[in-house]
Amino acid sequence: METCDKRLRVLVIEDDPVTIQFIHHHLGDHDVVGAPSGEEGVARVQAGQIELVLLDVVLPGIDGFEVLGRLRADLATRELPVIVLTFLEDREHAVKAFELGADDYLQKPVEPWELRARVRAHGQRHRLAQQIQKARVHQALREITLSLSHVMNNPLFVIQGFAELIERGRAVATAECARRIQKAGERIADTVRALVEFAREPESCDSPVDLNQVLQTAARLAKGPLAMTNVQLEYDLARDPLWVQGKPTVMTAEVVDLLLNTGAAASPGTVMRVKAGLEDGIIVASVEAGNDRPEVLAQRLVSRQPTRAPGLRDRCSGAPD
Repeated sequence: METCDKRLRVLVIEDDPVTIQFIHHHLGDHDVVGAPSGEEGVARVQAGQIELVLLDVVLPGIDGFEVLGRLRADLATRELPVIVLTFLEDREHAVKAFELGADDYLQKPVEPWELRARVRAHGQRHRLAQQIQKARVHQALREITLSLSHVMNNPLFVIQGFAELIERGRAVATAECARRIQKAGERIADTVRALVEFAREPESCDSPVDLNQVLQTAARLAKGPLAMTNVQLEYDLARDPLWVQGKPTVMTAEVVDLLLNTGAAASPGTVMRVKAGLEDGIIVASVEAGNDRPEVLAQRLVSRQPTRAPGLRDRCSGAPD
């Protein structure tokens, strides 16, 4: 496993120059960037490559609590470590910060050693979680690859069988044989396309992703392995693209992992349904297995704020239009 001792990319959302200078000085072993307002801080996080956020509560414009709420409502930043750093002393503010999803709460003035220790601990935990996520991608790919022999054998058998009949002149309806061969070939091609889409190197940054495409690719990959356990898979997706921010390969792996796990626990003959759409302006996705209680897709594809479609300026290091 990769080590977690390299420099962290830390964003400080803070409008006090003295505090910013203090943090820059005592976190000199890391790459520290600043944002003087909540809006700018959210924009910098959404641009990607931030690994940890130090967040003040009292800010011009939107306050730190609203910033925290936005980060936790976004699929791309929901797991990003956020340490609240503030002069506010009352317990209610600390409770509110943790309820909104803060990973830690430090009261100013903070001791330099404690600041360094907290940043290092949360940064390492975040990187380990990312490594586990990558391992899940590769594990899902391995499971799908192992099942390909079964998925491919059926259409290949059809192709070989009908081709042999045509070659021997035993096919009464040559056109029907050709149609079945073509259909079997399309099944193989569809499986290969889905595998190629999925088997890319995991992306290093978030980008606009059509959630419909993620779910379709995951369903196509999981359909074969699920069929081996006599579980059918259907999906009901939105007509229009559902643009979200994230890493397509990682998101697809998470959905495949959930589909396979849910299918393994389902009874033979179960019909699983993957659904996605807009509810009151929020993107909601779920998977239902028969009459069982619906499972949320990793609980990461729900209450998801839509983002805009990709544009010419979308880059890992660039800001959104």
